[in-house]
Amino acid sequence: ITPFSHNHGAWDIVGEYMECMTVDHAEAMTGNYFTKDLILKGSLIQETGYSHLLGARIQGAMRGYYGGFTGENEVSILMNHYGMKKLVTVEYPWVFGKEYFFEFSLDRDQLQLSINGENVITVQDSTLKYGMVGYAKYALGRTKFNDLSVKEL
Repeated sequence: ITPFSHNHGAWDIVGEYMECMTVDHAEAMTGNYFTKDLILKGSLIQETGYSHLLGARIQGAMRGYYGGFTGENEVSILMNHYGMKKLVTVEYPWVFGKEYFFEFSLDRDQLQLSINGENVITVQDSTLKYGMVGYAKYALGRTKFNDLSVKEL
């Protein structure tokens, strides 16, 4: 398992998963701080709560892009730039306890999120140019994360 820096939350290795439980927010970051364009892949199982995210171009606790589940039957791409902002949100039916496979692509100013091989969201934003990758939760809940991989473009 690649080393991660954790900010808040209770993180543990449970079988093949890195599990996080939090009462409000938690982040796990890894990789090169200066990674720019990339394809980030990973899977997750949402056990409780409504915030289950992959993150890219993370520049510490106050800056980064995040893609994933953000509400009941809701998927979003978010930007944290000294305050969280939803860049785009769409309806997406999901259920607790099922494993979902994410691909979060950041190519220059185009951000694209795919789930189980289906492109779900594309949005443009040029605020953040580089950063680390990881997992995040921005609300109460528990998530099992797995198989994080990065391909630089």
